[in-house]
Amino acid sequence: MCGDQILLSAQIRDDVVSRIGFEAYGCSASLAVASILTERLSGMPVRDIETIQAAQVIEWSGGLSPEQQHVAALGVDVAQRLANNYRNGIHEDVSALPGS
Repeated sequence: MCGDQILLSAQIRDDVVSRIGFEAYGCSASLAVASILTERLSGMPVRDIETIQAAQVIEWSGGLSPEQQHVAALGVDVAQRLANNYRNGIHEDVSALPGS
């Protein structure tokens, strides 16, 4: 992976994402994927987030070049971490991220 970072913050009610936002640092593909994730994950049940695959993220983005496909994997990792943290009652401290 490159040094790109995506942080998703969400409000989840009744196991469904009710509000979501992002902070992203890196290439334009990372920023685009982060934005697309917020659109796609809004209203999505947490259980569905846990099954997202890189191919889905690539499709949602309208395609990524071979050099950009690592961003899809980053997006999947971040989305699944959001779901796992919710399931485990974990709230991450984001104060160490750049720009915080």
